[in-house]
Amino acid sequence: MRPGVPHYVYGVENTIIHGGHFYCASQMQATVESLVHTFILSNFISNTFHHPSRELLRRIVVFWALGLLQHPFSANGIIGACFSSHFLIKTSDDEHLHLPNVQTFQGLMDLISGCALAVLGNVLDFRTYSAPNQGEEDPTTRAQLQLWKDFDRNDIPGDERMAICYARGVALAVFGWIRDWCIVKTPDGEVVEDLPSKYLVNLLDALVGYKDKAKAQGLEGAPHCAPWMLKAQISNVVKCDRSVETLWGQRTGRSSDSLRMDMDEGCTVQWKDDLPSSEWLPCKLYLYRLFCGS
Repeated sequence: MRPGVPHYVYGVENTIIHGGHFYCASQMQATVESLVHTFILSNFISNTFHHPSRELLRRIVVFWALGLLQHPFSANGIIGACFSSHFLIKTSDDEHLHLPNVQTFQGLMDLISGCALAVLGNVLDFRTYSAPNQGEEDPTTRAQLQLWKDFDRNDIPGDERMAICYARGVALAVFGWIRDWCIVKTPDGEVVEDLPSKYLVNLLDALVGYKDKAKAQGLEGAPHCAPWMLKAQISNVVKCDRSVETLWGQRTGRSSDSLRMDMDEGCTVQWKDDLPSSEWLPCKLYLYRLFCGS
């Protein structure tokens, strides 16, 4: 089923149930909304937080970035190779089928949504707001809170925090690529400037509003996450990108009411970069610099 669908399992007799989850590129916008709702409401709507699933999201974003920015494979069945300073990946046309179709507005929004999840890897992770080895019901001590304030000391393992930082950098490189090479127009022909930043700022704005409303109704959401802690994490993450930080600072006082931007699905997408894929495309420079340095 698609993300965010209310469901339950009913057994007519004693039963052992095995379930699973998967991420679908064409449902990434709905995935963002579902993960935000889970973060805000926690056990009110979900019975668990799937820590390992976040690694899958990070891998998806890195795969998309490699596929779209470096063109290691094509839809024509040609096997290619992608080089970086750390690894060599051999790919074929099978992988091409798993890339979002960025020639369409919905495909572009799925790409932006997935990258937004990578950028917010820390912000939406329950463990960010807990001390190391702190249980959901364990109270936060004064020392733990001070370490969180001073050093962002939390329950995410160090190697995973490095992975989150890496995926965030890749996602922001994709944002830069979209800003420089993609032209999005409304059905009226108006150009939408810096769609990635506008999407992320709207998402964060709605997230803050959702958290305040949930708190007012006695719904705690992610364990130990007070509204001021969420705002502190958001303040940190917007500093990672100058365009996002600037737009975040230009917000009005009223929070957004929707996790989705108010944009017509009839918007069109055009790419400036229309050279043959065998050429060294300008957009490739983003990931080349990311992996190999400038």
